[in-house]
Amino acid sequence: MRGLELSQVKPTVLEIGGSVITDKRKEMEVRMDAISRLADEILEANPKNLIIIHGGGSFGHPLAQKYAIKEGFKDESQMVGFAETHHVMTVLNGLFMDALIWRGIPAVSIAPSSCMMTKNGRIAFFDEAPIRRLLEMGFIPVLYGDAVLDTELGFTILSGDQLASFLALRFNAINVLIGVDVDGLYDGDPKTNAKARMFER
Repeated sequence: MRGLELSQVKPTVLEIGGSVITDKRKEMEVRMDAISRLADEILEANPKNLIIIHGGGSFGHPLAQKYAIKEGFKDESQMVGFAETHHVMTVLNGLFMDALIWRGIPAVSIAPSSCMMTKNGRIAFFDEAPIRRLLEMGFIPVLYGDAVLDTELGFTILSGDQLASFLALRFNAINVLIGVDVDGLYDGDPKTNAKARMFER
């Protein structure tokens, strides 16, 4: 298989908020109905060169807050909290990936903590080669809000919002879509933006 030239890969970035796929009123409560609906819509839309990012919702947020992960390393009692926050995000990501792969969508999970580091909370290091190659080959990279290492703070939280904006700029995205808790994929949140347009395949 001959890969595309790097300059040809201009993806669509789809950001799915954690409150869409989890119930933020209950700790670690997943909304499988919402995940299934989104997976169906992604399958139907069949967008080319897609990057998906999802948030942590009731999986990552309570632990990150409990251990003050975003504020950085203060003492060793936070270390298990960092590990646990990352772990529960992989659990949520696994549930989301199950829904995509079960439908025959060629999605590949990428942990931000394995390819990114921040400096004072902002992305400062990014090994983009694996994501570029996945896009070239027609795979769909799936990233998520994660607990990551930070060169100044020790560690912090890298949010889905920052990931979406960073990757959209880095890969010169042609669209940034928002997955919300209503039918369809939009270029903004239709609940707060009356001009938000539904993505048509």
